[in-house]
Amino acid sequence: FTNSYGAYREIYAMKGDGRRARLEDCEFPSSALTYVVSPYAVGVDAFGCVATNCTGFFAYIQTPSSFTDCLVAGNGGEAQFDIVASGATPVGITNCVVVQNRSMGIRLNVTTALSVSVSHCTIADNETTATKAGGGVYFNTANNRITDSIVHGNLNFGVPADITLAGTAPAPTRCCFGEADEEDGNGNIASDPLFADPAARDYALLPSSPCIDAGAAVGPPVRDIAGAAR
Repeated sequence: FTNSYGAYREIYAMKGDGRRARLEDCEFPSSALTYVVSPYAVGVDAFGCVATNCTGFFAYIQTPSSFTDCLVAGNGGEAQFDIVASGATPVGITNCVVVQNRSMGIRLNVTTALSVSVSHCTIADNETTATKAGGGVYFNTANNRITDSIVHGNLNFGVPADITLAGTAPAPTRCCFGEADEEDGNGNIASDPLFADPAARDYALLPSSPCIDAGAAVGPPVRDIAGAAR
């Protein structure tokens, strides 16, 4: 898809009979629109989608949706996963790679209670220069969880900002961060995850990575985003 819906959206899930839209193995290269996927009145379940070098947000989320095995890299906007409405619950982001974007990785942009789950994701080397809090992940309410993920090298105006927890947001669990702060405890580690070749957008882990086998032994996805067995 390239510049397919007016001036703003590639995919605009606006009307339907209550069933969620399914996107599978869709590619969005170099879109110049504000939003790539916009679940508005109908939720979206996206699997294996790729959005690279786009001008704006990947997902502007206003209804319950899920994203699995998606690669989101080199895009602009304010946040790649921007959760903006109190009705957008639950939202699941699993097994996704969110890297080298000129924006936040994942932002919860409302103050009412939601249910957002981020698990088994790599959120790295994103940098925001907009006047918004956060670099990698920004959560501000109690019903949100990030687990078993790598959040590393993210910046907010050049300052390290892997995860920002505001309000009643709970601490992450079994995650790897670039620096020790509020991430301590809950099985989290502060260490270089040892990516294979970030310059080439290869965020696979080297064999010596401290993140290998550091997540939950029960319940992870059967395969990683590249299709390799866990």
